Amino acid sequence: MLTAGVQSVVPVPDTFMKILMIAPQPFFSERGTPISIRLMCQVLGGAGHQIDLLTFPTGRDVSLPHLDVIRIPNFLKVRKIPIGPSLTKLVFDVVLFIYAFLLCISRRYDVIHGIEEGGFIAVFLGIVGRTPSIYDMDSSLVDQLRYSRFIKSPTVLKIARKLETCALQNASLILTVCQALTETAKSLATTPIVQIEDIPLQGLEGAVKTDQYELITTFGLTDKKRVVYTGNLEEYQGIDLLLDSWPI
Repeated sequence: MLTAGVQSVVPVPDTFMKILMIAPQPFFSERGTPISIRLMCQVLGGAGHQIDLLTFPTGRDVSLPHLDVIRIPNFLKVRKIPIGPSLTKLVFDVVLFIYAFLLCISRRYDVIHGIEEGGFIAVFLGIVGRTPSIYDMDSSLVDQLRYSRFIKSPTVLKIARKLETCALQNASLILTVCQALTETAKSLATTPIVQIEDIPLQGLEGAVKTDQYELITTFGLTDKKRVVYTGNLEEYQGIDLLLDSWPI
C-alpha cells in the first residue's frame, strides 16, 4: 500500500544518507514551495542521497535521481488542493502523519525532513525514533492560520504557537528561506538555523537585467513607473499591502 505512486530509482551505496522528506503539498505543481522541494530533491539526489518524498495525492509526477515519490491515497477524490490552510489539507495531514509513522517503522532513515506543517511530523517522529529532524520553515504556520482566517479562535492560535515553538525547539536543525523567518525562529528557539533563500540573486544580475529590459520593451513601460510583485494572491503573502499602496 505504501509503495503506491513510488517511482523506481537507482540504488545508492550505504555511505549516503537515506532521507524521509515529508511534503504536505501537491507535488509537483507550479507553486513556490513545491518548486523549492523539487530543487532540494534535485541537489540531494544529485549528490547521491536517497530521498523518500511523502506527499499529497495530487500533482504531476517528476523523475529525479535517487527520488521515490510516495503519495497518500486520494480518498477525498479532490483534483486540486488550494493554497493556504483548509479542512482538506488538515485531513490529508493526518493521513500523512500515519504514512510517515509506518514508513519510519518499516524503513530506517538517517534524517527526517519536514516542510511547513510536515515539520511537526518530522520532529515528533525524530524524537520517538531518535533520528535527526529538520524543520523546514517556509512560512510561519501561525501567521498563515491568522491571516487566512481559517481559525478565528485566539485560544486555538495560542495553542498553535506553542506547538510551533515546541517543534522548533526540539528540531535538530531549522531551515528558513528569508531573514524575517530566521528572526522569528531565533525568537522562539535556540536550535541551529540555516537560511537558504529560494532564489538568491548573487550571480544572476546579468540575466535579471536582460529579462527586465525585454519586459519593459515588450509592454512599452520605458517611461512609466513599474511595480513587480512575486508570490501568490493569498492575503498572508501581502497582496493587501500592494493594493493599499497602489493609489500612493
